[in-house]
Amino acid sequence: MYRILIVDDEPYVAEGLRVSLAEELDPESFELEVAFSSRDALARSRCRAFAFLVSDMRFPEMYGLKLLDLLR
Repeated sequence: MYRILIVDDEPYVAEGLRVSLAEELDPESFELEVAFSSRDALARSRCRAFAFLVSDMRFPEMYGLKLLDLLR
């Protein structure tokens, strides 16, 4: 099972991506999670590993590339 983390500070964008991906991906192969801030994403990554990250590039507290560096 692959886990995908979707991160966006605009909930309608994050949820829209989650719904769109859920319609296209096999639910037995992929698990989708949504975070609405980079801090939330970091907290979720402490509990579990994610194979893929779909992220906004600009957050109020940090850029998406900084988030990617911290998640690695």
